Amino acid sequence: MSESKSEILPPEPEEERSLRTLIFISVFSVIVLLGVPLWFLTTSLYRAELPVEEINNLFSTLKSQIHYDIPFYIELPKPMRYLVSETQELLDSKLAQLSSEHPFDVDYHVSLISGPKKSDLDYQIELVNSEDPNGEGLFISPYERRIVIRNSENVVVNKLVPDFISRVILDEVLKYEISVHQGLLTTNSGFEIPFKDKLKLTFNLFKGDGLPIDWDTSSLERYLDGALENFRTYLDLRVETQVIYFASLNINKDNLIVEDGQYLLTERNLSSFINYSDWGLEDSTTTDPTLNFIIYIPSEDTRPLKVQNSQHNSFLIAQYGGVLILNDIVDNQLSETDLMPILDIFTSQLYKLIGVPEHIESLTPKSPQIRVDIMMRLKIIENLQLAVDNLKSLITLSKRLSTINIPDFTIEHVNSAIENINQSIDKLNSREFVDSLKLSNEAIKESDRAFFSENMVQQAYFPDEHKMAVYLPLIGPIVMITCLMFLRVMKK
Repeated sequence: MSESKSEILPPEPEEERSLRTLIFISVFSVIVLLGVPLWFLTTSLYRAELPVEEINNLFSTLKSQIHYDIPFYIELPKPMRYLVSETQELLDSKLAQLSSEHPFDVDYHVSLISGPKKSDLDYQIELVNSEDPNGEGLFISPYERRIVIRNSENVVVNKLVPDFISRVILDEVLKYEISVHQGLLTTNSGFEIPFKDKLKLTFNLFKGDGLPIDWDTSSLERYLDGALENFRTYLDLRVETQVIYFASLNINKDNLIVEDGQYLLTERNLSSFINYSDWGLEDSTTTDPTLNFIIYIPSEDTRPLKVQNSQHNSFLIAQYGGVLILNDIVDNQLSETDLMPILDIFTSQLYKLIGVPEHIESLTPKSPQIRVDIMMRLKIIENLQLAVDNLKSLITLSKRLSTINIPDFTIEHVNSAIENINQSIDKLNSREFVDSLKLSNEAIKESDRAFFSENMVQQAYFPDEHKMAVYLPLIGPIVMITCLMFLRVMKK
């Protein structure tokens, strides 16, 4: 009994218990007063406030804010100026009738204005009298925005001049554009590249062998200056040329069909025609979209090489460029005469890749300038809609993922996008189409920068389960030790 008593530990001195209590209080105070606030400070997310109401308002009212007005100018002698008001009434009536049949997506209007046009981008209508009593007709210049209407004696006598003018404008010049706004046609063919205000064009001469070739690049540049003039108002274009020898095909010669002594490229072969690995067409020095146009001269062992069912021995690659295969070449030289038909084909391919509507009888005018204008006006609305959709998606993302950061510079991009959208709409409503297009491009850029901000994207893929895996090994031991200390102190 005495031995068991001797083994009992003496009671802990009061000073040690007080010291242990003081240590616990100190540790607990550091955790609560310093550790927890520091943890919240370093792990909390900063979420700047998005202008949700303003974006939602833009999303729901964008099309209703657009008041589309296309001016046509006509010079008439004073006794005939009454035709302007009569024609305008007919235009308004016919547009109202079209809208009742298939509603427009925007407020679409056409104005006939008496007087000379104000700029080279305006449309000028000229009325001339025909000597033939039944010789009414129409001429739309392919070189300028000029529309010549020939009135016959029958048209004038029967007071059908206003009707004739209105039919020319709505049925011959703007029919395609009107059909798109009515939802009867779509502008997306799948071939065109996403629209940007900068574009790089490369014209490549590829030879299957190593024999030197001389091509007249000066005539190519002269031709392109004229052919691309219609785009330079709206686009910043950069043109480059290059020659590459020993450009081997990406297709095995044995896989080509031989017919009537010719090697045939079938539709199945076309998808693998471009030798992306060896031809060096990719440019890593620019982020601007690039279109590649290739003149391919096959080597002797694969000549003549024909594209099956192709009238011009050429084909188009969606959102990439165009290819023309040239088998007949004299003295390894491409003169201006040789290049002109080739460049005509490339120009036609370029129009399609950018999204310019093709010339279709009774739907689109033959004038490339007017077709480019139509495409650009439609692009303004597409750009505005895309920018607003980006901002709307940003709101949806921020609500769905509450753990992502929304920094201040994201709000700056959002506000800049909204400002560009509103300014673009104002310019569009004021008939300043070039400035409106530029602002709509800027709106897309700013909305993209806001939506694809790396500070937001990198946290979108960091779920709460991963945070637990990081915090548990750190916080677990600290909490365990602190709880055990607390129990021991309370027990004593």
